[in-house]
Amino acid sequence: MTVCARCGTENPDQAKFCQECGAPLSPQQATSEERKLVTVLFADVAGSTQLGDRLDAEALKDVMSRFFAAMRAEIEAEGGTVEKFIGDAVMAAFGVPVAHEDDPDRALRAALRIQRRLPVLNRELAADHGVELAVRIGVNTGQVMATTAPRPGEAMATGDPVNLAARLQQMADPGAVLVGERTAAAARGFALEPFDQRLEVRGKDAPVVAHLLVGERDEPHRGIPGLRAPLVGRDAELELLGSLLRRVADERRAHLMTIYGEPGVGKSRLIAEFTATVEARVVRGRCLPYGDGITFWPLAEIAKSELGVLDTDDAATALAKVRVLGDAAPAIAHTIGLDDPASPMQELSPRAVIAEIHRAWLGFFARMAEEGPVIAVVEDIHWADGAMLDLLESLPDRLPAPVLFVCPSRPELTARRPGWAGGRRSASSLALDPLGAAEAERMVRLLLDIDDLGEGLRERILERAEGNPFFLEEIVRRLIDEDLISQQDGRWRAVAGIDDVVIPDTVQGVLAARIDLLPPAEKRVVQSAAVVGRVFWPGAVAGLLNGEAENVESLLDGLEQRDLVLTRLTSAMAGERELIFKHILTRDVHTRACRGATGRRPTRRSPSGSSGCSASGGWRSPSCSPTTTTSPGGAPSPTATAWTPPAAISAGWRSTRR
Repeated sequence: MTVCARCGTENPDQAKFCQECGAPLSPQQATSEERKLVTVLFADVAGSTQLGDRLDAEALKDVMSRFFAAMRAEIEAEGGTVEKFIGDAVMAAFGVPVAHEDDPDRALRAALRIQRRLPVLNRELAADHGVELAVRIGVNTGQVMATTAPRPGEAMATGDPVNLAARLQQMADPGAVLVGERTAAAARGFALEPFDQRLEVRGKDAPVVAHLLVGERDEPHRGIPGLRAPLVGRDAELELLGSLLRRVADERRAHLMTIYGEPGVGKSRLIAEFTATVEARVVRGRCLPYGDGITFWPLAEIAKSELGVLDTDDAATALAKVRVLGDAAPAIAHTIGLDDPASPMQELSPRAVIAEIHRAWLGFFARMAEEGPVIAVVEDIHWADGAMLDLLESLPDRLPAPVLFVCPSRPELTARRPGWAGGRRSASSLALDPLGAAEAERMVRLLLDIDDLGEGLRERILERAEGNPFFLEEIVRRLIDEDLISQQDGRWRAVAGIDDVVIPDTVQGVLAARIDLLPPAEKRVVQSAAVVGRVFWPGAVAGLLNGEAENVESLLDGLEQRDLVLTRLTSAMAGERELIFKHILTRDVHTRACRGATGRRPTRRSPSGSSGCSASGGWRSPSCSPTTTTSPGGAPSPTATAWTPPAAISAGWRSTRR
C-alpha cells in the first residue's frame, strides 16, 4: 500500500493519484519520522484463550476476521489508522500520519462506536458459531516518534504513550474503556469517572491516573465550563455585520459574508454574539472534516431542524415530514440522505440532480424568509465539498429574499478556491485578527480575576496566546485543571512559584493539524523555518532543505497566503526578505518535531546556505538570540504585511485590524 503524504489515505501500490484527495503519489516516498502528539487505542478480546478451546481453527479464524473488520470500520469512521492486529488485539493511532485538532475526541468516539457495534456483531456470531465477544479498551495520548509513511512491518508510533495505552487495555474490565490522564484532560464532551484502582506501571515512580469512559455528554468543545468573559475587541465587526443585515432586510436581496480567521480567533463567538442581538430567524449547519455522505451535510442539518426530522425517525416517518415541501421534497430528501424509491431523482443524471438541488434550496430559503430576515450560518466551510461551495456561492445571486449567509472559514479556503466569492455584488468578506495586547489582557482579567498572579506569569500567558481567545482560554483551563489556579472563598488564587506556561494538548492539536494538512513540500519548509527561529529568511530555510531549495520563495508565498507566516517590511539581512511566524506557538510546536523529521539535530545555516554556526550552536542573527523580541509581548510587528482574503477587496469590505 502507498500512503498519501497529504491526507494519510492508504492506496493500492499501482495507484498514481490518491483515491481520497487526488494528490500525486510516489511509490518510493521516503520514510520520515517526527515527534507527534498521538492518541493510541488498544482493544482486545477478553477470554480469547477459552474461545480458542471452544472453536476449531476455521471457525476461530472466521470469528476473529469479522471482529477485526468491525473494529477497523469503526476506527476508520472516526479518522483513525489501524496500525496492526496482534493476536486477538488491535492497535490504532489517531494523529498519524495526519494530525487532527480533536484526535483525543476521535479516539474516545471510536471506543464508544466499538462498544455499540459489539452487540450487533455478537448477534451474528451467536447465530453462526454460538459465541459472543467481550472487548477491553485502553486509550492514551502523548508524544511519540511517528513514522508518517511506514514500510510493511514498520511501527507507526513508538514511545511510552503506546506502552501505557496497552497497559490500560490490560487493566480494563471486559466491556470497559480505560482512558489515560492526558487524553481525559484534552477530550471534550465525554462523561469520565475516576478509576479507583492503582495502576502500577514498570519504570514509573508513581501510580498512573486513569479514568473510566462512561459515555458522551453535552459540553462546549471550547471555553472553560462555568466561566465566560464578555466579547472583547469586536465592536467594529459586530457593527459591520449588523449594518449588512439591515441592508439585506431593506433590499430583500440575499448576501454571502465569509468571515476568515485562524483557529480559535473567535469566529464562532462573534457570530453567536451577533445572532443573539438581532431580530432574525437563525438556522445553522456545519461542514464536517470527514465521513461518508457529507457533501451537503450543513444543508441537511438545516432541513432536519426546520422540518422536525429526528435521527431516530425511520425512513417512512422522515419522508412524510419532508413531503410537506411539495415539488421540492425529492431534492431536499436527497440532500438529507433519505432513499425514496419513488423519487424522480433516481432517474436523473448527476448534473440534473445538482440542478434540482439548487432549485429546491432556492425555494426553501425563500419560504423561510417570507416572514422576515433569515441568518443562515454555515460553519467551517474550509472543509466543505466543492459541490457545497458551488451551491453557497450561487445562492445569493439568485435569491431575491432577505437571507444573510454567514460562513466562518479558516484561511486555507483561499488555497482551495482562490476566487471564492470574488467579484460578486452579493458577497463580501471580513478578516478577523487576533486581539491586541490590551484587549487580550482585558479578556484574561474578565475571565478570571486572579489574586497572586504575578505580572511575569501574566505576561507569559499573554505572550504565548498572542491575542488568540481560544489559546488564552485553554492555557487558563490547563492551569485550573492542574490546580495551579484554584477558587478559594469566591476568589481565584494562583499557586506561588508558577514560572512556566505549558502549551495545552488542545492547542498543540489545532496547530499540528494545520501543518499536517499542508502539501509535503510546504510542510518541510515550515519545519525548516521553525529550526531557524521565530524570525527567518529564505536563504536560511533553503540551507536546511538538503537540495530541495529551488522553490523556497514560492512555497513561502503559499504559507503566507495560508496566514501562517508574514513578510516584514524591513530585513536584518541585506538582499533577503525577512519573515516571521504569525504565531509563536506554531513555531514552538514544530520545533519539537524537527529533530524527528530530519533524523538528526538540524544545523542552522547562514542565509546564503553556507555553514555559519557560532561556537554556541547558532549563527548570529536576531532569530538565534534567546533575548530577541519582535514587538512587545512577542507579537508580530504591527508593520508586518497582513494577509487579505481576495473577496474582501473585490467586495469593498475592509478587514478590521486591532
